[in-house]
Amino acid sequence: MQSSRKRKARRDDHLSQLQLQCELAIQAPGGVSKVLHLIEGASDDDIKSLNEARYSPVVGCIFRLGKSTTRNGNSAGSQLQLDELIEVCYRRNLSVNSSATFGECIHRPIIVAAYFGFYSAVRLLLQQGSLPDLRDGDGKNVLYAAFQKECDKQVAETLWEMGAVIVT
Repeated sequence: MQSSRKRKARRDDHLSQLQLQCELAIQAPGGVSKVLHLIEGASDDDIKSLNEARYSPVVGCIFRLGKSTTRNGNSAGSQLQLDELIEVCYRRNLSVNSSATFGECIHRPIIVAAYFGFYSAVRLLLQQGSLPDLRDGDGKNVLYAAFQKECDKQVAETLWEMGAVIVT
């Protein structure tokens, strides 16, 4: 019985360690690439633990890349880097509907991607099964997020084309 508790404690510590590594990587120079390598190198048990915790490092990476968003939109390099991370997470079976908490608010990848105008990330997430009707900690959905920054036209078109917008 005690060995079972030790295994669980070690598993919890390992989960916390992987989440911590992702969070620290996000803040470091080249953070998105570092997170990409962490996810690629994670064991299946690590991925399972992240899914059980409903944690997504994609959210923090989108915030990181979104900080460099200009009035002219996101750079092609940022779009490609984010798309690659989303693809790796998908291949590793990391849930596209997971979230991350910043402050006291829960954020979801598709909502944050829409907010920052990462239209190709929005498309990828929808293709991989992200649910457009999910809400964040403030009760906002992806369509609401798309309209927050003077409505990114490409995000709105992507949501429409992908059937994520229902007009009633």
